[in-house]
Amino acid sequence: MKQFVQRTLLAATLFVSMTSSAAILHDGGMSGGGGDTTVANPAGPNRITEILFSSRQSLYLYFNKLSAYPYDMDPKIDAIKNKMQDVILSYRIYASIDGCQDKFGNDVDGSMYSPKEKSICISLKNLGAKLAVDNAASQTIALVAHEYSHLLGYDEEDAVFVQNWVLQSYSGIANYRADELLKQMEQQLYSINSFVVNMAEEKNQNWNVACYLSNQLDESFGQVLDRSETGILSFFNSQSVKAFNSFAAKVIALKEGTCRFSDFYPAKDSYKVDYPKYFNGQSQITDEEFAKADPLVSGPFLGTVMIKKIDSLTDALAEAKDISKYINQAILDVQTAQNLAQLPIQ
Repeated sequence: MKQFVQRTLLAATLFVSMTSSAAILHDGGMSGGGGDTTVANPAGPNRITEILFSSRQSLYLYFNKLSAYPYDMDPKIDAIKNKMQDVILSYRIYASIDGCQDKFGNDVDGSMYSPKEKSICISLKNLGAKLAVDNAASQTIALVAHEYSHLLGYDEEDAVFVQNWVLQSYSGIANYRADELLKQMEQQLYSINSFVVNMAEEKNQNWNVACYLSNQLDESFGQVLDRSETGILSFFNSQSVKAFNSFAAKVIALKEGTCRFSDFYPAKDSYKVDYPKYFNGQSQITDEEFAKADPLVSGPFLGTVMIKKIDSLTDALAEAKDISKYINQAILDVQTAQNLAQLPIQ
């Protein structure tokens, strides 16, 4: 099974030198002081509310992708790309029809100072009037990122930088729908769990069936990679990809450990010779130790996941149950991300 590869699919616009846009929204209104700017076809408060419904979910998957990207980016993005997800999970959006205020009481488009607990404030009044229908989504999501970056300690200049960064990437965020990606992930994870459940059934507890089901499990894990990201959105971040790789290694070990006892598996003879060597006389080893021995496995890994040597069907069932625990947690993580798509507080 192919392991997770840190792909380089991020839009090229992520790596250009960012400058402030003359039309970008910020805490004090349009840059350049355009507080009274009007547009010919304003989006209106209802459209802004619709955009805010999915903005946290989209930003969450976007910053997941940034955190998993293996190369350095601008220091302002590198400093927050592993922290933004927790802020997005913890702070909802208060969509105020009456407007938002900064810490001095001035009317602003958005603010980290919200009258509602654990939230940022976005002004439906201001954005609905200032933004045109065709640019409302990109500007609104970028402004949300701006306010979240303030919660991470960024001053106005650095928050505007983050805002511009997201704005430049918006076409990629919009083209690849976060809700569809999460739906595919959830379906694939449930499919994986079905193989584990089948292994636990008494009628299926023989080496041939265990080998077959572990092969299906291995193939399904591989398909997760194809469904875990799309464009510049990703379900995995820098930490969760390590967990996936660790349990993918456990799945490969389960397949090789069961199929060496199978009557039919083509590679059983090589597994009989090679598989015991991986453990070097031990009953279990870490994910990293297994990867060093088995050329089919690659990381990065958590380094703490233990892989048990399969010498009995009881061993195989125990490993399958351990994999099932991980899959169930991954399903909960998908559902947490799905729940980020919600109406803002009003």
